[in-house]
This record gives sequence, structure tokens and C-alpha cells, in this order.
Amino acid sequence: MQKFIFFSMMLFALSCTSTKQAFDPETSKKDYISFGNGGGFTGQIKKYYLLRDGSVWTSGTGGNEKLGSLSKNTSTQIFKNFTTLGMDKLTLNEPGNKYYFIGHRVKNLDLTLKWGKQPLTETSVETFYQILMKSVKDLGNKN
Repeated sequence: MQKFIFFSMMLFALSCTSTKQAFDPETSKKDYISFGNGGGFTGQIKKYYLLRDGSVWTSGTGGNEKLGSLSKNTSTQIFKNFTTLGMDKLTLNEPGNKYYFIGHRVKNLDLTLKWGKQPLTETSVETFYQILMKSVKDLGNKN
């Protein structure tokens, strides 16, 4: 009887453990597109990460939290668009008091585009940013 109680308690303990896998951009070897905004009066930064598998994460004070997932087709298209639109060839580092950013990490190569000081002459960057932010907003509306 004691063995039954022991095994029951072990089974219960194992079922309560979290199998949730966290994403950490500092240690992960996964490719991702990061995007968001920051600055302003509070200096707060909102940062999101889109992984190739479609999962979308946000960083916060308690660590990174998964917001949901885009379809694999949508995620693949977004990654392709980054290159197709030539953003991997751009140099843009003009943050203002309030700024916006898009980052891209593929095979440990990092690229970050920041703007906010001046209006963009390259409108595809702004359009791409708006698509990314709408994707996050749409995920929030599903929950």
C-alpha cells in the first residue's frame, strides 16, 4: 500500500511540473526577427520576437513570455520578405526620443534597424514594421 501511495504521489508531482520551454534570445541558436519600440517619457521598451516556427514571444520584467503562434506559412513569408525587401542590406541607426526597431538574427549574424528621429525615406521598413505589429495585435485578439 505504501508503494502505491508513493507512486501516486510521484505521478502527481511529475504531472505538475512545467514542460513549458522558454525562449531566451541571448542563449538561443534559433533564427528570429525582433521588433518593437521604446523611449518616450517612461523609456519603456516593448520588444517582440518572431521565430521561424511561427512562435511569437515578448520580453518583460519576469522573463520572456510566449504570446502565441503565427502559421508556418505566414512566418516563412515574413522571413523571406525581410530579405526580398532588401532590409538585410540597409544601415539605419537614427533613433529619436521615441524610436522603433526591427532586428534580424540568422546563423548568429545580427542586424538591427532603428529609426524615429527623422521620417523614413525607405517606406518598406515602416510597412514591414506595421505588418509585424499587426500580427502581434491579432494574436492578442485571439486570446
